[in-house]
Amino acid sequence: MSLAMLPRPSLTLTVPSLHDGLPIDCRVYHPPALAASPDAPPNAPPNAPSWQKHAAIIAHPYAPLGGCYDDPIVDIVAGTLLRLGFLVGTFNFRGAQGSAGRTSWTAKAERGDYMAVVGFVSHYVHFLDPFSPAGAGADHALEGGDAAGDAAGDVPSAIRIRPPTPDYVPATTPILLLGGYSYGAMITSQLPSFEAIVALFISPECGSPAAEVRLRAQHLAEMQNTVLASARNAAIDRPTPTTPRRHVGLRNTTLAIYGDRDGFVPVRKLRAWASRLQAVPDSRFRAHEVSGADHFWASGNVAFTLREAVRAFGASLLDHNDIDDTLK
Repeated sequence: MSLAMLPRPSLTLTVPSLHDGLPIDCRVYHPPALAASPDAPPNAPPNAPSWQKHAAIIAHPYAPLGGCYDDPIVDIVAGTLLRLGFLVGTFNFRGAQGSAGRTSWTAKAERGDYMAVVGFVSHYVHFLDPFSPAGAGADHALEGGDAAGDAAGDVPSAIRIRPPTPDYVPATTPILLLGGYSYGAMITSQLPSFEAIVALFISPECGSPAAEVRLRAQHLAEMQNTVLASARNAAIDRPTPTTPRRHVGLRNTTLAIYGDRDGFVPVRKLRAWASRLQAVPDSRFRAHEVSGADHFWASGNVAFTLREAVRAFGASLLDHNDIDDTLK
């Protein structure tokens, strides 16, 4: 039985790395709720979750060993989250699968690659609102300035979205789930906080990678708003607008999934590492050890176990409405 889960990407694009502006290959997958037609991805649930601006980014294994966004484990994890209602982004680190550049020795460049994708996806989701009522575009705008009243400039100094209607109350807090497999998990764990990443996009220098990421995200989202709204209105008339609210968290809910037969890291070290993180006061770290699983999740039915663990974790985030969460 095939475990391939991702459909064709909704968007294929490049974004400039925050490290050096190198073009990074990216794919964006819209959840069934954003489908331009009633057709959902293969094996999608009949009652697709509504669009709540939840998003996830999944990073791939080490590029010199063949890692890329076509990796089967990335496919399983990303496809599972897509079916839960997450908009999903995948990307190639520099040098992966013929992409521009080459793998660095320090992973600093790859962190810049990942951060660029975080900036793109977060801004893309921010601007993506194809179900706004007609004529709400003027109210659906960015506002500049912070609480102290920043001076107006060419680039808004803070990103905040106004509700499409004055009395609209958001039903949920949007979730951003950052994850990765193998080398991708290592890079994920090295990223700065979401607040620190977003700060790089608040007032970027004109022409800088951060500015280009923002402009690209807004342009593509506005194009998709037109395409999706037109197609959706032709099929059904059921707008479901939603708006993110500001939320600041100090700790992220995290799930680490590993096998007890990993040939790269002894399981005793993985268990000790997991126990240490779980023992931290108020820890929101969880570990899931899969019996019989090696580093490549290729033996027996361990890939099914992995998929179910990811599905349960993603569903728990939606149930508890945590944000800025991490999957490793």
